[in-house]
Amino acid sequence: MALMDEFKEEREKIKNASPEKKWKYFKDYYLKWVIAIGIIILVLIIFTVDMLTKKENMLTVCFVNMADRGGLRTDIEDVFMEQYLENPKKQEITIETGMYLKSADTDNSMAYNFQHEQRFSMLLMAGELDLNITEESFILDLAKQEYVVPLAQVFTEEELKVYEDQGRVICLGDVPVAIDMSGSALIKENLEYKGKSAENATICAAFSSLKRLEMAKKMLKFLDK
Repeated sequence: MALMDEFKEEREKIKNASPEKKWKYFKDYYLKWVIAIGIIILVLIIFTVDMLTKKENMLTVCFVNMADRGGLRTDIEDVFMEQYLENPKKQEITIETGMYLKSADTDNSMAYNFQHEQRFSMLLMAGELDLNITEESFILDLAKQEYVVPLAQVFTEEELKVYEDQGRVICLGDVPVAIDMSGSALIKENLEYKGKSAENATICAAFSSLKRLEMAKKMLKFLDK
């Protein structure tokens, strides 16, 4: 009972105390706990909102050393996503343009960005880069480092033969590693290659992952027009 009596006595003192003393008592004994609980609640709210609103990434495409003139994203969002995504409100496609990286065909006048290098490397290492579109020499350099999936693992023999008959298969030695996309009107109209050979560059598409292969093949066909 002594403890309860002491507690009641303390409450009476606080009840009759001045506002300054009440605030000091609250600050000394309760404020840190209120702040801690508030932070926990805030973190839980942020986590819940993120989980409820986060979209599932269905494809990642990088246009390396290529600048979007403004129409590509519109075409992809208005046409491709509506046509191929089951639920565009909960699914998305990641399009990386304006990502300037060093290659044999680039020079010091380009706006290199260390964050771009990190981002590109992270996507490659994590197997999150599905389709990589840029100039031929860059693709071949990646293929030498085994960051490109051989086309024999991407296409059936019949599918690959169609590209071979069109003379559009790019090889590293005897291994087909990329598809020539220089004839793509969609790419020509909406993207500008920034390398030395800008006027006669061979723009290619290579697969860097088999994780979302079917969606990547659909994107290749969409761009191939």
